[in-house]
Amino acid sequence: MREISQRWAPPPDRSGPLVERAGLEIAWVPGLRQTLVSGELAAARRELASQAVEVGLLDLAKGDAAFVRIARDRALLVDSHGPGVAGWQAGGYATTPVDDGWAVLDLAGEAAAGLVAQAAPLDLAQPSPSRSAALLFAGCWCLLYLRDAGCLRVHVEAPFAPYLAAWMVEAAGAAVL
Repeated sequence: MREISQRWAPPPDRSGPLVERAGLEIAWVPGLRQTLVSGELAAARRELASQAVEVGLLDLAKGDAAFVRIARDRALLVDSHGPGVAGWQAGGYATTPVDDGWAVLDLAGEAAAGLVAQAAPLDLAQPSPSRSAALLFAGCWCLLYLRDAGCLRVHVEAPFAPYLAAWMVEAAGAAVL
């Protein structure tokens, strides 16, 4: 059998910042619990995380938990402890733990808006009308929302993390740290 493992990029080192330079910091966010919720989202939010703020594209996520909309019937529950349940629930929704299924990056600094402008047709100063946080970002589907006033959070499916990390480093004009 042919050896094809060299064709794949190794997973990025997520132990430290990806980019640190004047005006821009891009850092991995480890340790988040992420649960994919499919089905009746209102019931899921009420039962799993009533304190979680529902966020769409460029919405501000306040507090420790966020209910990030992906589609009409799908969301990603992001928090530090997670609901701890998997499978079909009586409220008409299903939950799937996906802690390792999505890599998470925070972008901060004055130069973040320029980097985002290279990746997607977005103006961070303008609110988005989209209830979904999903967007084609640097060529791959990501979830984007604001973690606080100066920090954009990006969730990317884990298999695309090496590509997105390399793209961000190149776009930022920085070396991998």
